[in-house]
This record gives sequence, C-alpha cells and structure tokens, in this order.
Amino acid sequence: MATQLRCFVIGPIGNKHAEYGTPERDAYEEALEVFDKVIKPACKAVDLDPVRADQIAVPGEITEQVFRRLLEDEVVIADLSGGNPNVMYELGLRHTTNKLTVQIGEYGQLPFDVNSIRTILFSRSERGLIDARKELQKALEAGLLEGGEPVGATRVWQALQAEQPAKQETPPTESISDVDRAGFLDRIDELETTLSQAPDKTRRIESAISEIAVVSASAGEEMESLADEGNAKKRLSVLASFARKLDEPAQELELSVNDFEAMMKQLDEAMVDIVYAIRTTPELRASEGVQDFIKMIHNLADTSRESMEGVSTMGAAASGMGNVSRVLREPGRRIERTVRKMVDATSIIDEWDRMLSPLSANDDQSGSS
Repeated sequence: MATQLRCFVIGPIGNKHAEYGTPERDAYEEALEVFDKVIKPACKAVDLDPVRADQIAVPGEITEQVFRRLLEDEVVIADLSGGNPNVMYELGLRHTTNKLTVQIGEYGQLPFDVNSIRTILFSRSERGLIDARKELQKALEAGLLEGGEPVGATRVWQALQAEQPAKQETPPTESISDVDRAGFLDRIDELETTLSQAPDKTRRIESAISEIAVVSASAGEEMESLADEGNAKKRLSVLASFARKLDEPAQELELSVNDFEAMMKQLDEAMVDIVYAIRTTPELRASEGVQDFIKMIHNLADTSRESMEGVSTMGAAASGMGNVSRVLREPGRRIERTVRKMVDATSIIDEWDRMLSPLSANDDQSGSS
C-alpha cells in the first residue's frame, strides 16, 4: 500500500473561543469555511488528508512542528486571505523548497506582492467557493503529476547558492566582457525582441475586452428598458442573446491571453538569467545602461499594476453573471478564468521589479545613508 502524501495548510487562524461578531471570531469562521468547503473536498478528491496549522499551533505561535511540516510535507496549501504576517512568513519559508505549494486567496484580500505567483482567487459566495474547490483540485492534480516548481526569486537564490563553493575555492576573475560573452547581452536582446511583440498582443486583448464591454452595455440597456414590464421571459431572452454575442469576443480574449501568457513565460526565463548576471557582477550592476534597465522594469511594473485593476474588476463582475441567469454561467466563468490568467501573467512583471529593486543605485544610496 502506497504511503499517503502529507498535506499542510497554512492560513488565517483567528480565535474560535472569541465572542461572535468580533474580528477574531469572524477570521476563524471565514478560514474554517474555506477549509471545509474548498480545501478539504479538493484534497479528498486527490487522496490527500490536509492538516491545518491551528491543529498544531495556537494563534500567534509558530512551533517547530510547523517549521518541520513546511520543510518536509510534499504539499502545502496557503490561504493568503487577509495577508496575515505569520502566513506570509511561513509561505516565504516554504518557497525556499522546490516542493508543491498552492496558493489561494479571497478577491480583494490578497497582498499584491504575492500576486505574481499563481494564486487561485475566489469570491466568498456559494458559487465562488465551489469554483475555487474545483480549481484547487485541478491545481493539485497537475502539481502532484508534474511536481513543484520554484518561483523566480527562489531560482535566483538557488543559482547563487550553487555558485558559492566555486567562489570560495577560486576568486572570481571574469570581467564584464566575459559576462557579455556568457550570454547576458544575448538575454537582453531576447528580452527586447520578445517585448517588441507585446503591443500587438495587448492590442488584441484590449480589442476583445472592448467588444465584451460594448456587448455588455447593449444588453444592460435592453434589460433596463424591460425593468418596468415585469416580464421575466423577455429578460431571459435578452440574456440568452447576450450570452451568444459574448461567445466570439470571449473566445478571442482567451486565445489572445494564452498567447500573452506564453510570451510572459518566455520573458521570465530570460529575466531570471539577467537578474542573476546583474546580481553577481558588480561592474555590470554599476553600469548606467543596467540602471536604466532596472528603472524601465520598475515603471513597467507600475503601469501593469494600474492596468490590471480595471481588468480584475471585469473578472469579478463576470464571475457573478451566473447568479443572474444560468445561460450566462459558462461565458461568465470563461471570461473570469481568462482574466485571472491575464492578471497572473502580467504580475510576473511585478516579481521582476521585486528582484531588481535591491540592485538599483537608488536602493544602494538609501541603504548607505
């Protein structure tokens, strides 16, 4: 008989002994709801037996057992709702391993600085929790099949650790030209070439989003004109027509976002090598061109964060379509999934910014003052 894999769950704990209506009790009830309705059934479907951190530690306490499970368990599920400091700390420890870690979080309750890592977002409604459970089950099935994958910052860290013994035995002798020949400039060229494709890809996405907005506005006007008639059949007919009209732009949005996601993954591979080269080569880091590059990525991250706020709002609205009529349920889910993928792919840029920020000249100056 095969040994069952261990699954540890970290997340907000609250206090089950607190009075009803207090923030501590609300946090406990909300976390328990996610555990019972999302995490447990998803884990059961893939033969995992999840254990919550509060079954080991009391609120506010991080014990040796928690540390051990973060290090040793084959699977960790992190509920990041509310951005609890202990949970963020535990997640950071887990990210030092290459083991399977799946993040979930409630819309609007997720710290932005972890958005760049694939996170299953959910709305706290009956439908939203069911969808989250299904998505978590799929993520666990894929993760158990393919194994865990380190995040970008961890890959850079591990690459640096791998270099340390060689540096201790043999002092570094390579010059900036050696780094260039080793591939730094090639990676920069690859990054710039791939980024040049971004405007065309984003225009296709924007066009599909605009078409969805136009169709939605038209349907909204029709529904408003029928508001006083009290005829549900006519309103359902309008919604059925709306669902059909959504099909084409929703499909175009999905195809365009898949294309955009593939581009971002290609860019991410190049960026990891670029960050490593900058981090390990002082001459390169001090050059004006590299500092300009770091500023460019910072500005790009700011822009992407602003642009994704509106897109995320559209995704949240799409997730509620099914509550209006079942004919809108599938197109709504399709748009929501696609938007979530778009947000995840775009937020990779935010991870680049976090990796590069400590290497900027401004950061050095502020640290030395």
